[in-house]
Amino acid sequence: MKASRRSMSYEQRREILNQLFFEREERVPYEMQFYSLLSLSTIIAAIGLITDSSAVVIGAMLLSPLMTPILALAASLVMGWPVRAGRVAVRLFLATLFVFVLASLVPLVFRLPTNVVIPDEILRRTNPTMGELLIGLCAGIAAAYILVRKEAVSALPGVAIAVALVPPLCAAGLLAYGKRYILAWEAFFLYATNLVAIILTAGIVLLLAGFKPKVSDLKYNLRVASGMAMATFFVALVAVPLSIRTVGDIRDLYDRQVAISIITDWIGENSVEVASVEVEDEVFQVILKVNLPIEALHENQHMGLK
Repeated sequence: MKASRRSMSYEQRREILNQLFFEREERVPYEMQFYSLLSLSTIIAAIGLITDSSAVVIGAMLLSPLMTPILALAASLVMGWPVRAGRVAVRLFLATLFVFVLASLVPLVFRLPTNVVIPDEILRRTNPTMGELLIGLCAGIAAAYILVRKEAVSALPGVAIAVALVPPLCAAGLLAYGKRYILAWEAFFLYATNLVAIILTAGIVLLLAGFKPKVSDLKYNLRVASGMAMATFFVALVAVPLSIRTVGDIRDLYDRQVAISIITDWIGENSVEVASVEVEDEVFQVILKVNLPIEALHENQHMGLK
């Protein structure tokens, strides 16, 4: 009885696998539906990013079908299926390439200039930090939990909005169209961060839920351990630069507060206010606002005429 509580039944496991894998005659209808939804999600997200509309971007998140192959990859690792995991990884790679290319074609169709000001909705996805990694880890937990617990399915839209898979990938395509390749890489890195984070924590949740059959085959258990170790390695790989960036952002924030305090004391009671202070790589950019009555401007103008 104790073992049965820790392991799913064959029927429960099969039900979950049927939601993630589509074989034989089911494959073609699934692929058509998958790429149809992915196309709509990509076009909506690209338009939302270009027009700087958060509501439109959120709608694209809800349409995105990318979570299914990501969870399928996590399930393949947990089940010790390296061949199937490789197939799903290829499918996910092709879907990623499809979104990137389609997003870069949207501004081309509308003949948008490449030297425009980048909207805030795009810029928000070009500075990934440890916060985004933590969100991805939590989203993976939630997605896998919903997969094994049907009563939590009402939380699925929230997971789709939180993890935001399609928007950063679309942002990368749009930035590549505008030849902003460094920013495009940053946006793609955010997508990759979410991707590996979901795979790892979803796999852990599936393991804890008893998704893996209890067998004593050493080779099988080694395959499962190797798959999870690989997922952990990729998460650690993205965590290192994100940690360095986060520490730098915190240091810049502290320096900014110190700079504002020093400048405010230096100004004293004068009619000057600190409009903004930006800190980047130990370089301070300070913008001051001077409050002068309109009469003072007229007086200076008259003095200049004399």
